[in-house]
Amino acid sequence: MPTPPDDSRAAPTDGLVRCPWASDALLAAYHDEEWGVPVHDDRRHFEMLTLEGAQAGLSWRTVLARRDGYRQAFASFEPAGVASFTPSLLEALLADPGVIRHRGKLESVVTNARAFVAVQEAEGGFDAYVWRFVDGRPVSVTPSRPPPNSPPPRRSQRPSAATFAAGASPSSGRRSATRTCRPPGW
Repeated sequence: MPTPPDDSRAAPTDGLVRCPWASDALLAAYHDEEWGVPVHDDRRHFEMLTLEGAQAGLSWRTVLARRDGYRQAFASFEPAGVASFTPSLLEALLADPGVIRHRGKLESVVTNARAFVAVQEAEGGFDAYVWRFVDGRPVSVTPSRPPPNSPPPRRSQRPSAATFAAGASPSSGRRSATRTCRPPGW
């Protein structure tokens, strides 16, 4: 029986308005079903931590296309299972075409799993830990409009606090979380 064509690279034709980066079926599905949706499941948190780590230097599409391979390779994103991976198992993953075969990225998944489990044990769950930095509520930050006739920002420029609407700080929770993550090993 012939394999059906992969239409994940086809542009969505449903007429919905999406961000420009949701340019094919795979990215559109992620955009519509996951992007910006609050997460309260430790396994899902670990999945996103793993995939975001794999994405460094690559496109998000490249990582999403290998998501199932990562799920198979990394115990369905069960942190305790991944924390027990041995060096020989990691060595075997370097030959797995279902994952991005970069030793440092693969090793970081195991290192992160161990730190993740330590946080779960110390805090009663990773979800409880991470959501405390935003008082259990999603943070919605709306960029303010640039002054009229201002040039578009260069890609390398990071937005300053003045870029965001009054009262919203996109980085205060992130800074606090970063400080507390250092002792567990991140």
